[in-house]
Amino acid sequence: MMMPSVSLTRCALALGLALSLTACSTGPDAKDSDSGGLIKETPDSVGSANSDIATEISAGNAAFSDAKWADAAEAWGSAAAKRPTWDVHMNHAIALSLQPDFEGAIAEMRKAMSSGGDQQWQTWFNLGNIYTNRGLYEEAITAYRAGLSLHDRPHVESLLNISAAYMFLTQYDEARATSDYIVQLSPGDPRAYHNLALILQLEERYDRAIDAYEAVHRVDPDFAQSYFNKGVILGRHLDKGRDGAAAPDFEAIDVLVDVGEKSVEYIPVSYTHLRAHET
Repeated sequence: MMMPSVSLTRCALALGLALSLTACSTGPDAKDSDSGGLIKETPDSVGSANSDIATEISAGNAAFSDAKWADAAEAWGSAAAKRPTWDVHMNHAIALSLQPDFEGAIAEMRKAMSSGGDQQWQTWFNLGNIYTNRGLYEEAITAYRAGLSLHDRPHVESLLNISAAYMFLTQYDEARATSDYIVQLSPGDPRAYHNLALILQLEERYDRAIDAYEAVHRVDPDFAQSYFNKGVILGRHLDKGRDGAAAPDFEAIDVLVDVGEKSVEYIPVSYTHLRAHET
């Protein structure tokens, strides 16, 4: 069984990128086995000799679901000391990364790799997420690409994260090429269309970005991140409408209220932080 997703797609402004630290689906048609991460084990799923380890794993799962990162790390760390397999080390690393304890997380990922995790795409995927959360985007791309090499088909979540990392690096041509490839692979997934619109927004081509966000809603009318980003553009950057009249403030406000009603979370990186990488 797979653990519930704890997404990095939460918080304030513009990105709405599909980064996930855990195993559940982040896309409209993704399967748990395709989304990469935590491996759940319960006492009922193992022999009695290992029941104490399984109990610790279950305790870690429960703590992780409640966002109690330190408790999850303690439980999974204890389990890893008794059964040092790649998946338990990986779980421990994920919990450590969320405390955050970057050095500890990387140390655990090394243990996961040396225990067979170097042949598991999930380990590389989560290593990429840990690097992304630390702001080490080139290292993240390398890790995601290593994981891609272990797939028998293109992995959309990894490609989305690569596109995101290129955006943080302000390598917009590479980000756009990656997102275009995702559209070819999964034309019904709004996230790649959203990323293409976001690239235009970051390039300050706001009129084209508005058109691109509207195109996202033709694919998925309920994709709220794009409503939010469109509202930001209308509220902050376009003081005139397409017909030359002033864009009314309530248009942006209505868009933002619409997002709020959808209870969507946004990634914890602001537009200002992204733009700072250009200076």
